[in-house]
Amino acid sequence: AALQGGIDCPGITEIAGESASGKTQLCMQLTLQAQMPPASGGLGGCALYIYTEGTFPIRRFRQLASYYQERGLTDPCEKLYIEVCPTADLLSLFLRDKITNLIAVNNLRLIIIDSIAAVVRTEQFDVDHIERSQTLWTHAHLLHKISASHGIPIVVVNQVSDLFDSPTNSAVWCNTVAQMPLAHRRVPALGLAWSNCVNTRLLLSRTERTYETTGEEGHQRSVILRTLRVVLSPRLPNNSCLFVVDTSGVHGVTV
Repeated sequence: AALQGGIDCPGITEIAGESASGKTQLCMQLTLQAQMPPASGGLGGCALYIYTEGTFPIRRFRQLASYYQERGLTDPCEKLYIEVCPTADLLSLFLRDKITNLIAVNNLRLIIIDSIAAVVRTEQFDVDHIERSQTLWTHAHLLHKISASHGIPIVVVNQVSDLFDSPTNSAVWCNTVAQMPLAHRRVPALGLAWSNCVNTRLLLSRTERTYETTGEEGHQRSVILRTLRVVLSPRLPNNSCLFVVDTSGVHGVTV
């Protein structure tokens, strides 16, 4: 409900949040939803998942895919393309020289990068902030060009940092964050250089509450309540909603 129709296009939508807040879970579900026909709220095409750290959670993706197969989606794993880009240079090379052919041949309708922070949080960029900013601008320019030229929504995952400044002293402070409890006052990483590159910013967080849901075989189980907040958007108001993550995916809830 908070997104009022889904991810905007063209442009870059950032999904930021602390560890285990549901960022990758939501992104994997978006890749499956993109494969659904437009009549079912999808985009009727394939999805590209650019993974920059660790190993893509293929077992969890297959688990989610099985629920979409029950809804009529055929061969969901065959319509997901995974590209590993562990460094900033490899990501730039892929976006500049390789992705166009992939889009043309495979009917890509969604691109996800998980995560943008991983490729610039290195010893090299920690020392040279100017080079880090220039690298982020390069990535953003390439992504905006791809999105506008091909009509493809771009979703980028970002990490968060603790915010210690007061509202009057912090340039990245916003009313949405100011309303959060002190223990959860975190802002997306990478600073203003990256903030100016995104069109929509969503902030995910875990709450201290639980929600009763029905698991497999009808058993009741408690899951963590999470929050999705719209921090920045040209179309959406700064509102929020609650959601949970269970075996079948990400679901909005009311309490």
